[in-house]
Amino acid sequence: MLADVDVGHTLVVVVKATNSAGNASATSSPSAVIAGVAPANTHLPVISGTATDGQTLTESGDTWSGSTPITDSYQWQRCDSSGNNCADISGAIAGTYALTSP
Repeated sequence: MLADVDVGHTLVVVVKATNSAGNASATSSPSAVIAGVAPANTHLPVISGTATDGQTLTESGDTWSGSTPITDSYQWQRCDSSGNNCADISGAIAGTYALTSP
């Protein structure tokens, strides 16, 4: 089975044959470069905390599949009351967000 450490490399196989007269080996041509698998979300992030001015909200629970290592980054967004028309909140790039009055 291919492993994350194989991504970006090629592989060859060496086959060794032995009989009563001796031994020999043959090496294959290199494989194609092993491709990585892009991250895919397998569990959506969840916001916890009290959604009240002065409180802090925390993101948790997101999980991802794909070639590792996978690193997370964050960008909180402010949306209208129906959860649409979202825009980035400048500087809100941590796993927590402190709610403050505008």
